[in-house]
Amino acid sequence: MKYADRPLYLDRIKQFSGNGNVKIISGIRRSGKSTLLKGLDRITDGKILLLDMELWDNRRFRDPDTVYRFIRESLDGGTSVVVIDEVQDID
Repeated sequence: MKYADRPLYLDRIKQFSGNGNVKIISGIRRSGKSTLLKGLDRITDGKILLLDMELWDNRRFRDPDTVYRFIRESLDGGTSVVVIDEVQDID
């Protein structure tokens, strides 16, 4: 899938990457937050884990213990960025 190019926003996010802190992207509904996050692979050398909690295939991650284990394993495997879209859907 092709995403809209948002170099200004991606450059702003990149300035804050790599320090180990959690970043939160917020905004009104339907403003492009998810699209922006899906474009992060352009600035992370592909070392990104994107969990879209609205997808049926990710329903198992609604359990906090399951998602925690999955993220830990992904970090050990070389992932450097974890994005959870619709994080409020995790119990």
